[in-house]
Amino acid sequence: LMRLLGLVVNNLGELVDDDQWVHGQIEMLRNLINGPVDLRTVREAERGFKEVIFKPAQLKSSLREAKTTLKTLLSVFVERLGEVTEHTVGYHGKIERYSERITATDNLDALKTLIDELMSDTRGMQVDMMRSRDDLLSARQQAQNAEQRVHELEGELERVSEQVREDQLTGALNRRGMED
Repeated sequence: LMRLLGLVVNNLGELVDDDQWVHGQIEMLRNLINGPVDLRTVREAERGFKEVIFKPAQLKSSLREAKTTLKTLLSVFVERLGEVTEHTVGYHGKIERYSERITATDNLDALKTLIDELMSDTRGMQVDMMRSRDDLLSARQQAQNAEQRVHELEGELERVSEQVREDQLTGALNRRGMED
């Protein structure tokens, strides 16, 4: 049974390349399997695993949140891009009509009215563009916050994994830490 467990642990060690915190847990299991097995060693390993188990769940949750935030960011971007395109096409058509009306107008009062209408439409287009920009900036900030939280949790996970090699009371290296 111990040889079988050893094979499983070695296989898991080969499967994970870049997860440093997983390597710490696998190394702890290897030491447990290769060394003399007694109740104290098993309980110490169990305590170490309990400390580390919580962090991956938290990291996985934050990764899901980051994915959701990124999807939201992309969705907002595509939606706003569609709105901007729609408004731009409509605005371009209005500008052409204003140009035609201005060219055809000889009356100064009518020309003033046309310019006032043109300025009003231009302000409306500007407001739409600013709203779209603000929405995109907000979504980007949310994505950056989620990414930062993921990095913080990954760092914390690595720190907790390293603590598995230290005695919790004294801070000194335990047997696994000394062997490493």
